[in-house]
Amino acid sequence: MKILYTHRTQGAGAEGNHIREVVKALCELGHQVYIVSPPRVDPFCLAKEGSKKKKKKNVFKRIVLSLPQIVFEFMELGYNIYVTSKINKILKEKKIDFIYERYSFFGGASSKVAQKKGIPIILEVNEISGLKRQRQQAMVGFCGKVEREIFLRVDAIIVISQYLKDKIVERGISAEKIYVISNAVNIQDFDIKTDISDIEDQYGKNEKIKLMFVGMFSHWDKLEFLLEVFKNVHSKRANAHLIIVGDGVQRTRLQEQAQALGISGHVTFTGEVNKNDIPKFILLADICLLSDSNPFGSPMTLFEYMALGKPVVVPRYGPIECIVKHENEGCLFEPGNATQFEQCLIDLIDDEKKRKDYGTRGREKIIKYYLWEHNAEKVIEIYRNIGKGRKL
Repeated sequence: MKILYTHRTQGAGAEGNHIREVVKALCELGHQVYIVSPPRVDPFCLAKEGSKKKKKKNVFKRIVLSLPQIVFEFMELGYNIYVTSKINKILKEKKIDFIYERYSFFGGASSKVAQKKGIPIILEVNEISGLKRQRQQAMVGFCGKVEREIFLRVDAIIVISQYLKDKIVERGISAEKIYVISNAVNIQDFDIKTDISDIEDQYGKNEKIKLMFVGMFSHWDKLEFLLEVFKNVHSKRANAHLIIVGDGVQRTRLQEQAQALGISGHVTFTGEVNKNDIPKFILLADICLLSDSNPFGSPMTLFEYMALGKPVVVPRYGPIECIVKHENEGCLFEPGNATQFEQCLIDLIDDEKKRKDYGTRGREKIIKYYLWEHNAEKVIEIYRNIGKGRKL
């Protein structure tokens, strides 16, 4: 089949990884995928770009983020003009079987073209208007109206959590056309036998139990909460060491907090690391964690931790709890509950066998249920079921 994939992201970070892996998995099933991206964005090239090009894109991103929100949202509306022409051009040249769109606010062009041309369209929704997010919306009400019209037009909707499905149903959209598909991994990128000697030489030459967070320092992560909890953990288990992998504008403030808490000698901030080295860092860890998340997201890092056979300590949100069973692949704590978080960490620090068992079961679960090839197969099945009134 010929599939048109459209998105309005910068093709970086977790969203870029998601786009690449979905496209690759569809191609590996024997389908042809044509991608429509914003100007000068190519998710596949971005993954290979050198630091100079990435810095240029970061400058552009900072400029965009500095715009007043109302201006930014009018730019989002204006993007529909660009994407309409791009889609129509491809439709003239190729016989497209269906359109797969990664939803973005105010992005109604694809569904309008699909409806006009009689082409099925599947919409992947990772967030909806009105939810708490890093960049709060200005025209929430208007966006919600546009969003509902889009959801009504499309043939099927894929969401990453039951929470999102429930919220969309509350807005008058039929539950029958909404499918919950969690994130996944490409297991070939997560080989537990990978040589990590270079990372060990720099970060791992000691007998400490290494607790690890990997991420982009989002406000969802609540890393200040992690540092406070780790202070208590370290006061009771001096063999614990925390490694925070990644970078963000909060790093200096977090380093200052670690200093003030008296734990700076027991916390390592790696700064930005090469994406290809992330599996090596995870393999270095004894315990992997998320200090917080949100009720609607499906954290990509969680799947990566588990794919590499690591026990996890994670907050008890719905999208996480449907992946991790408490005391089977990891330990869950109530979001924001420092006592539970601390106890989960201490329990795993003290029990090497439990760490190994949780990690083994987690990897087995990922391989069985959460690979991108599984998701791609579900997408094709959804396409085939469109209009038949059947669910997977």
